[in-house]
Amino acid sequence: MAKLIFTYAVMNSGKSTALLQANYNYTSENKNTILISHKIDNRFGESVIASRLGYQAPCFAIDNKTNIFNYVKEQLESLEKVSCVFADEVQFFTKEQVIQLSNIVDELNIPVMAYGLKNNFKGDLFEGTATMLAYANEIRSLKQACFCEKEANMILRYEPNGKIIKEGEGIKVGAESMYRSVCRKHWKEGNLGPSIYKKLGVPDPFNK
Repeated sequence: MAKLIFTYAVMNSGKSTALLQANYNYTSENKNTILISHKIDNRFGESVIASRLGYQAPCFAIDNKTNIFNYVKEQLESLEKVSCVFADEVQFFTKEQVIQLSNIVDELNIPVMAYGLKNNFKGDLFEGTATMLAYANEIRSLKQACFCEKEANMILRYEPNGKIIKEGEGIKVGAESMYRSVCRKHWKEGNLGPSIYKKLGVPDPFNK
């Protein structure tokens, strides 16, 4: 029976790598898959899902107006069968688009494996994530360690001078130079950890 499976984690935890590995498991057996991601994440170029390890695969890039269900249904006209739909960066999807993913499972009987962040740097759930948590048949998590070795489940956003940002635009694509995955305690403190302060060349306010 087809399922909607949601895998969430913090940044730099290997979400895209896990997606690409799962996709490879299908395609290596000559099974058709469909890969989808959001245009807002264009760090590695549009219409591509890429991991920091160098692996990548072409995908269909959507915006907030795309009807994902209709797109997949159209692909079925040329593909004999689709074994799985993979969706990356689903935190950027709208509520309606996450429901469309669930409709792919329920009406087309195609499994959907979705990957994304759980919460933003302000500690709030993304719209796509909140809907996914409500609609998914199965919820999984990828583990990442904070600099203190506890589980990292929050994201800090910071400026080049080390200042912590907890207000403002909720969606701003960036990489290690802007975000840091930490545990809840250090997120509350706004503590980036010694290695980041050293890298930025600024005093560590927690190690005076």
